[in-house]
Amino acid sequence: MNVRIGIAVLSVACATLVSGTVWASQDSRQSAPVSPEDDPAKTTLADAAVVLGAQPRLQWPPDGWTVDSLTPALRWQADGYSQVWVALRGSSLAAVEVTVPKGQDTYTITSPLTPGSVYRWRVRSNPYPPGQSVYTWGPWSVEYTFTTPGALPWKDSAFVQLVSPRNGTLSSTIAPTLSWVPPAGSTHYEMVITPAGNEAASVRFVNTISSTYPIPGPPTWYGMLPDTLYYWRVRVNNASSPVPGDHPSWGPWTDAWAFRTPMPATDIISAVTPKNGEAVAGPTPTLAWENASSHIFYYEIQISRDPDFTVDPQRATSALYWETVHGGLTTPRNSYTVRSKYPLQRGQVYYWRVRPAVALPSRPMGWSPTWSFRVP
Repeated sequence: MNVRIGIAVLSVACATLVSGTVWASQDSRQSAPVSPEDDPAKTTLADAAVVLGAQPRLQWPPDGWTVDSLTPALRWQADGYSQVWVALRGSSLAAVEVTVPKGQDTYTITSPLTPGSVYRWRVRSNPYPPGQSVYTWGPWSVEYTFTTPGALPWKDSAFVQLVSPRNGTLSSTIAPTLSWVPPAGSTHYEMVITPAGNEAASVRFVNTISSTYPIPGPPTWYGMLPDTLYYWRVRVNNASSPVPGDHPSWGPWTDAWAFRTPMPATDIISAVTPKNGEAVAGPTPTLAWENASSHIFYYEIQISRDPDFTVDPQRATSALYWETVHGGLTTPRNSYTVRSKYPLQRGQVYYWRVRPAVALPSRPMGWSPTWSFRVP
Protein backbone atom coordinates (compact mmCIF):
# COMPACT_ATOMS: atom_id res chain seq x y z
CA MET A 1 0.00 0.00 0.00
CA ASN A 2 1.31 3.43 -0.90
CA VAL A 3 0.51 6.29 1.50
CA ARG A 4 1.07 9.91 0.48
CA ILE A 5 1.28 12.51 3.27
CA GLY A 6 1.37 16.26 2.62
CA ILE A 7 2.63 18.81 5.16
CA ALA A 8 2.08 22.54 4.66
CA VAL A 9 4.63 24.83 6.30
CA LEU A 10 4.04 28.59 6.11
CA SER A 11 2.17 27.87 2.87
CA VAL A 12 4.61 29.96 0.85
CA ALA A 13 3.93 28.99 -2.76
CA CYS A 14 2.93 25.54 -1.44
CA ALA A 15 6.57 24.75 -0.57
CA THR A 16 7.70 22.64 2.38
CA LEU A 17 10.47 23.79 4.73
CA VAL A 18 12.50 20.90 6.13
CA SER A 19 15.50 21.20 8.45
CA GLY A 20 16.83 24.48 7.07
CA THR A 21 16.62 23.58 3.36
CA VAL A 22 14.22 24.72 0.69
CA TRP A 23 12.69 22.32 -1.78
CA ALA A 24 11.38 23.65 -5.08
CA SER A 25 7.60 23.46 -5.22
CA GLN A 26 7.14 23.16 -8.96
CA ASP A 27 8.14 19.49 -9.12
CA SER A 28 7.75 17.36 -6.01
CA ARG A 29 10.08 14.77 -7.56
CA GLN A 30 13.07 17.15 -7.56
CA SER A 31 15.57 16.02 -4.94
CA ALA A 32 18.19 18.81 -4.98
CA PRO A 33 17.68 21.42 -2.22
CA VAL A 34 17.71 25.12 -3.11
CA SER A 35 19.91 27.27 -0.88
CA PRO A 36 19.32 31.00 -0.20
CA GLU A 37 22.78 31.57 -1.67
CA ASP A 38 21.82 30.03 -5.06
CA ASP A 39 21.11 32.15 -8.10
CA PRO A 40 18.26 34.48 -6.99
CA ALA A 41 17.11 34.69 -10.56
CA LYS A 42 16.17 31.03 -10.41
CA THR A 43 15.04 30.83 -6.79
CA THR A 44 12.70 33.51 -5.45
CA LEU A 45 10.12 33.81 -2.68
CA ALA A 46 7.48 33.35 -5.30
CA ASP A 47 8.37 29.73 -5.97
CA ALA A 48 10.10 28.53 -2.79
CA ALA A 49 9.83 28.83 0.98
CA VAL A 50 12.62 30.67 2.76
CA VAL A 51 15.19 29.39 5.22
CA LEU A 52 14.68 30.85 8.70
CA GLY A 53 17.57 32.44 10.52
CA ALA A 54 19.39 30.29 13.05
CA GLN A 55 19.13 31.16 16.74
CA PRO A 56 22.03 33.52 17.70
CA ARG A 57 24.32 32.97 20.68
CA LEU A 58 24.95 35.96 22.95
CA GLN A 59 28.60 36.50 23.91
CA TRP A 60 29.14 39.87 25.59
CA PRO A 61 28.34 41.10 28.16
CA PRO A 62 27.80 37.80 29.99
CA ASP A 63 24.43 37.27 31.63
CA GLY A 64 24.12 39.33 34.84
CA TRP A 65 27.24 41.38 34.12
CA THR A 66 27.76 44.99 35.25
CA VAL A 67 29.05 46.97 32.29
CA ASP A 68 31.42 49.94 32.66
CA SER A 69 29.64 52.33 30.28
CA LEU A 70 26.17 53.73 29.68
CA THR A 71 26.74 53.00 25.98
CA PRO A 72 28.00 49.43 26.16
CA ALA A 73 29.05 47.29 23.18
CA LEU A 74 27.05 44.10 22.64
CA ARG A 75 28.47 41.05 20.88
CA TRP A 76 26.87 37.84 19.64
CA GLN A 77 27.32 35.05 17.11
CA ALA A 78 24.84 34.81 14.25
CA ASP A 79 24.52 34.27 10.50
CA GLY A 80 22.80 36.81 8.30
CA TYR A 81 21.25 40.10 9.32
CA SER A 82 20.74 40.64 13.07
CA GLN A 83 18.08 42.49 15.04
CA VAL A 84 19.16 43.69 18.49
CA TRP A 85 16.53 44.43 21.16
CA VAL A 86 17.25 46.02 24.59
CA ALA A 87 14.73 47.03 27.30
CA LEU A 88 14.67 47.88 30.99
CA ARG A 89 13.86 44.88 33.16
CA GLY A 90 10.13 44.86 33.85
CA SER A 91 9.33 46.93 30.75
CA SER A 92 8.14 45.77 27.35
CA LEU A 93 9.12 49.07 25.73
CA ALA A 94 12.37 48.81 23.76
CA ALA A 95 15.18 51.17 24.76
CA VAL A 96 17.16 49.95 21.73
CA GLU A 97 15.82 48.19 18.64
CA VAL A 98 18.12 48.12 15.63
CA THR A 99 18.92 45.88 12.65
CA VAL A 100 22.60 45.51 11.68
CA PRO A 101 24.02 44.33 8.32
CA LYS A 102 24.81 40.75 7.45
CA GLY A 103 28.10 39.63 8.91
CA GLN A 104 28.12 42.26 11.69
CA ASP A 105 28.02 40.65 15.12
CA THR A 106 28.61 43.67 17.37
CA TYR A 107 26.66 46.82 18.15
CA THR A 108 27.56 49.76 20.39
CA ILE A 109 24.54 51.50 21.93
CA THR A 110 24.59 55.17 20.91
CA SER A 111 22.16 56.86 23.34
CA PRO A 112 23.21 56.61 27.01
CA LEU A 113 21.15 54.20 29.09
CA THR A 114 19.84 54.98 32.58
CA PRO A 115 22.50 54.65 35.32
CA GLY A 116 22.18 51.91 37.92
CA SER A 117 19.54 50.03 35.96
CA VAL A 118 19.09 46.42 34.89
CA TYR A 119 18.53 45.87 31.16
CA ARG A 120 17.66 42.73 29.25
CA TRP A 121 18.75 42.07 25.68
CA ARG A 122 18.35 39.52 22.90
CA VAL A 123 19.11 39.04 19.21
CA ARG A 124 17.53 37.22 16.25
CA SER A 125 18.78 36.72 12.70
CA ASN A 126 17.47 36.72 9.14
CA PRO A 127 19.32 35.16 6.16
CA TYR A 128 17.57 37.57 3.80
CA PRO A 129 17.48 41.36 3.81
CA PRO A 130 14.59 42.21 6.20
CA GLY A 131 13.08 44.46 3.55
CA GLN A 132 12.83 41.47 1.24
CA SER A 133 11.27 39.06 3.75
CA VAL A 134 9.89 39.81 7.20
CA TYR A 135 8.75 36.20 7.52
CA THR A 136 12.21 34.69 7.72
CA TRP A 137 13.35 35.95 11.09
CA GLY A 138 14.56 33.06 13.19
CA PRO A 139 13.91 32.52 16.90
CA TRP A 140 15.17 34.98 19.47
CA SER A 141 18.31 34.13 21.36
CA VAL A 142 18.26 33.29 25.03
CA GLU A 143 17.71 36.58 26.91
CA TYR A 144 20.61 38.02 28.95
CA THR A 145 20.66 40.90 31.44
CA PHE A 146 23.28 43.51 32.30
CA THR A 147 23.45 46.37 34.81
CA THR A 148 24.60 49.87 33.95
CA PRO A 149 27.09 51.68 36.22
CA GLY A 150 26.21 54.52 38.58
CA ALA A 151 23.25 55.26 40.82
CA LEU A 152 19.68 55.24 39.59
CA PRO A 153 18.19 58.79 39.55
CA TRP A 154 15.90 59.46 42.51
CA LYS A 155 12.77 59.88 40.42
CA ASP A 156 13.35 56.46 38.87
CA SER A 157 14.19 54.64 42.11
CA ALA A 158 11.78 56.21 44.61
CA PHE A 159 9.27 53.37 44.58
CA VAL A 160 6.71 53.22 47.39
CA GLN A 161 5.31 49.87 48.54
CA LEU A 162 1.69 50.01 49.70
CA VAL A 163 0.95 47.80 52.72
CA SER A 164 -2.61 48.14 54.01
CA PRO A 165 -5.50 47.97 53.60
CA ARG A 166 -4.63 45.25 51.08
CA ASN A 167 -5.86 45.82 47.55
CA GLY A 168 -9.47 44.72 47.08
CA THR A 169 -10.24 44.06 50.76
CA LEU A 170 -13.04 45.12 53.08
CA SER A 171 -11.87 47.60 55.68
CA SER A 172 -12.77 46.95 59.30
CA THR A 173 -13.61 50.61 59.81
CA ILE A 174 -15.00 53.49 57.76
CA ALA A 175 -11.85 55.55 58.37
CA PRO A 176 -8.93 53.08 58.26
CA THR A 177 -5.25 53.82 58.69
CA LEU A 178 -3.43 53.66 55.36
CA SER A 179 0.17 52.39 55.50
CA TRP A 180 3.06 52.05 53.08
CA VAL A 181 6.86 51.72 52.97
CA PRO A 182 8.66 54.83 51.61
CA PRO A 183 12.19 54.56 50.18
CA ALA A 184 15.16 55.84 52.17
CA GLY A 185 15.76 59.56 51.74
CA SER A 186 12.10 60.50 51.28
CA THR A 187 11.10 63.86 52.75
CA HIS A 188 7.47 64.36 51.63
CA TYR A 189 4.62 62.19 50.40
CA GLU A 190 1.59 62.98 48.28
CA MET A 191 -1.61 60.96 48.58
CA VAL A 192 -4.80 60.78 46.54
CA ILE A 193 -8.00 59.15 47.85
CA THR A 194 -10.85 58.79 45.35
CA PRO A 195 -14.35 57.32 45.77
CA ALA A 196 -15.16 54.95 42.89
CA GLY A 197 -17.09 56.62 40.10
CA ASN A 198 -16.60 60.13 41.45
CA GLU A 199 -13.23 61.61 40.40
CA ALA A 200 -14.49 65.09 41.29
CA ALA A 201 -14.61 64.06 44.94
CA SER A 202 -10.92 63.07 45.05
CA VAL A 203 -8.90 64.30 48.02
CA ARG A 204 -5.25 65.14 47.32
CA PHE A 205 -2.70 66.41 49.84
CA VAL A 206 1.05 66.57 50.63
CA ASN A 207 2.57 65.88 54.06
CA THR A 208 6.03 65.48 55.53
CA ILE A 209 7.25 61.92 55.16
CA SER A 210 5.53 59.18 57.12
CA SER A 211 4.60 55.55 56.60
CA THR A 212 1.02 55.82 57.84
CA TYR A 213 -2.00 58.07 57.47
CA PRO A 214 -4.90 57.56 59.90
CA ILE A 215 -7.91 58.88 57.97
CA PRO A 216 -9.61 61.32 60.35
CA GLY A 217 -13.33 61.08 61.04
CA PRO A 218 -15.96 63.69 61.93
CA PRO A 219 -15.79 66.41 63.01
CA THR A 220 -12.16 66.73 61.84
CA TRP A 221 -12.96 65.51 58.34
CA TYR A 222 -16.30 64.62 56.78
CA GLY A 223 -14.84 62.55 53.96
CA MET A 224 -15.60 58.85 54.20
CA LEU A 225 -18.92 57.11 53.57
CA PRO A 226 -19.92 53.59 54.62
CA ASP A 227 -20.19 50.73 52.11
CA THR A 228 -18.19 52.71 49.54
CA LEU A 229 -15.27 51.65 47.33
CA TYR A 230 -12.22 53.93 47.58
CA TYR A 231 -8.96 54.01 45.61
CA TRP A 232 -5.69 55.38 47.04
CA ARG A 233 -2.12 55.87 45.80
CA VAL A 234 1.07 57.51 47.03
CA ARG A 235 4.29 59.05 45.73
CA VAL A 236 7.28 60.62 47.51
CA ASN A 237 10.01 63.20 46.90
CA ASN A 238 13.37 64.05 48.46
CA ALA A 239 13.09 67.84 48.29
CA SER A 240 14.21 69.87 51.31
CA SER A 241 11.08 72.06 51.16
CA PRO A 242 7.61 71.89 49.57
CA VAL A 243 7.74 71.76 45.77
CA PRO A 244 5.09 71.85 43.01
CA GLY A 245 3.61 68.66 41.60
CA ASP A 246 5.72 68.73 38.44
CA HIS A 247 9.05 69.08 40.30
CA PRO A 248 11.65 66.50 39.15
CA SER A 249 12.23 65.33 42.74
CA TRP A 250 8.87 63.52 42.74
CA GLY A 251 9.10 59.76 42.29
CA PRO A 252 6.56 57.63 40.42
CA TRP A 253 3.03 57.04 41.67
CA THR A 254 2.19 53.65 43.10
CA ASP A 255 -0.52 51.60 41.46
CA ALA A 256 -3.94 52.47 42.84
CA TRP A 257 -5.18 50.09 45.54
CA ALA A 258 -8.85 49.74 46.46
CA PHE A 259 -10.71 49.04 49.69
CA ARG A 260 -14.39 49.09 50.60
CA THR A 261 -15.68 50.61 53.82
CA PRO A 262 -18.00 48.40 55.90
CA MET A 263 -21.78 48.39 55.86
CA PRO A 264 -22.95 50.44 58.87
CA ALA A 265 -25.24 49.12 61.58
CA THR A 266 -28.59 50.87 61.93
CA ASP A 267 -29.73 49.40 65.24
CA ILE A 268 -27.27 51.67 67.05
CA ILE A 269 -29.17 54.81 65.98
CA SER A 270 -31.55 56.24 68.58
CA ALA A 271 -33.97 59.18 68.72
CA VAL A 272 -32.94 62.19 70.83
CA THR A 273 -35.83 64.56 70.29
CA PRO A 274 -38.76 64.25 70.27
CA LYS A 275 -38.92 61.17 72.41
CA ASN A 276 -40.93 58.36 70.90
CA GLY A 277 -44.65 59.15 71.08
CA GLU A 278 -44.41 62.65 72.57
CA ALA A 279 -45.88 65.87 71.18
CA VAL A 280 -43.84 68.50 69.34
CA ALA A 281 -44.22 72.29 69.61
CA GLY A 282 -45.56 72.97 66.12
CA PRO A 283 -45.85 71.91 62.43
CA THR A 284 -42.12 72.49 61.67
CA PRO A 285 -40.41 70.48 64.39
CA THR A 286 -36.70 69.66 64.64
CA LEU A 287 -35.99 65.94 64.81
CA ALA A 288 -32.63 64.85 66.22
CA TRP A 289 -30.91 61.49 66.59
CA GLU A 290 -27.60 60.04 67.69
CA ASN A 291 -25.40 57.25 66.40
CA ALA A 292 -23.01 55.15 68.44
CA SER A 293 -20.66 55.25 65.42
CA SER A 294 -19.05 58.69 65.24
CA HIS A 295 -17.90 58.11 61.64
CA ILE A 296 -21.44 58.32 60.21
CA PHE A 297 -22.49 61.84 59.26
CA TYR A 298 -24.58 61.56 56.09
CA TYR A 299 -28.17 60.41 56.50
CA GLU A 300 -31.49 59.89 54.77
CA ILE A 301 -34.62 60.74 56.76
CA GLN A 302 -38.25 59.80 56.11
CA ILE A 303 -41.34 61.38 57.74
CA SER A 304 -44.93 60.30 57.03
CA ARG A 305 -48.33 59.69 58.62
CA ASP A 306 -48.01 56.22 57.07
CA PRO A 307 -45.99 53.93 59.42
CA ASP A 308 -45.04 51.81 56.37
CA PHE A 309 -43.60 54.82 54.48
CA THR A 310 -45.21 53.64 51.22
CA VAL A 311 -43.50 55.12 48.17
CA ASP A 312 -45.75 53.76 45.41
CA PRO A 313 -48.16 56.61 44.52
CA GLN A 314 -50.82 54.04 43.61
CA ARG A 315 -50.86 52.67 47.15
CA ALA A 316 -49.64 55.60 49.25
CA THR A 317 -52.08 56.91 51.87
CA SER A 318 -50.03 59.91 52.99
CA ALA A 319 -47.37 62.33 51.78
CA LEU A 320 -43.79 61.15 52.34
CA TYR A 321 -40.96 63.50 53.34
CA TRP A 322 -37.67 61.93 52.17
CA GLU A 323 -34.52 64.01 52.32
CA THR A 324 -30.75 63.70 52.66
CA VAL A 325 -29.00 65.43 55.57
CA HIS A 326 -25.35 66.19 56.30
CA GLY A 327 -25.46 65.65 60.05
CA GLY A 328 -22.21 67.52 60.59
CA LEU A 329 -23.67 70.76 59.22
CA THR A 330 -26.98 70.82 61.08
CA THR A 331 -27.84 72.50 64.38
CA PRO A 332 -27.99 70.53 66.53
CA ARG A 333 -25.71 67.92 64.98
CA ASN A 334 -27.52 65.00 63.31
CA SER A 335 -30.89 66.70 63.04
CA TYR A 336 -33.54 67.75 60.53
CA THR A 337 -36.00 70.65 60.72
CA VAL A 338 -39.20 70.39 58.70
CA ARG A 339 -39.25 73.21 56.17
CA SER A 340 -41.75 76.02 56.75
CA LYS A 341 -42.74 75.74 53.09
CA TYR A 342 -44.05 72.24 53.75
CA PRO A 343 -45.46 72.25 57.34
CA LEU A 344 -46.93 69.13 58.88
CA GLN A 345 -50.66 68.82 59.52
CA ARG A 346 -51.85 69.70 63.01
CA GLY A 347 -53.63 67.13 65.07
CA GLN A 348 -51.88 64.24 63.33
CA VAL A 349 -49.47 61.50 64.38
CA TYR A 350 -46.30 61.21 62.27
CA TYR A 351 -43.69 58.48 61.99
CA TRP A 352 -40.03 58.98 61.22
CA ARG A 353 -36.80 57.02 60.70
CA VAL A 354 -33.25 57.56 59.44
CA ARG A 355 -30.43 55.55 57.83
CA PRO A 356 -26.86 56.26 56.71
CA ALA A 357 -26.68 57.61 53.15
CA VAL A 358 -24.49 55.78 50.62
CA ALA A 359 -23.87 56.90 47.04
CA LEU A 360 -23.42 53.45 45.44
CA PRO A 361 -24.44 50.81 48.02
CA SER A 362 -23.38 47.22 47.42
CA ARG A 363 -26.67 45.98 48.90
CA PRO A 364 -29.91 47.51 50.32
CA MET A 365 -29.36 49.59 53.43
CA GLY A 366 -31.58 49.02 56.47
CA TRP A 367 -33.41 51.74 58.35
CA SER A 368 -33.29 52.68 62.02
CA PRO A 369 -36.20 51.76 64.28
CA THR A 370 -39.38 53.76 63.54
CA TRP A 371 -40.38 56.47 66.02
CA SER A 372 -43.53 58.60 66.27
CA PHE A 373 -44.57 62.07 67.44
CA ARG A 374 -47.79 64.08 67.56
CA VAL A 375 -48.38 67.55 66.09
CA PRO A 376 -50.81 69.48 68.37
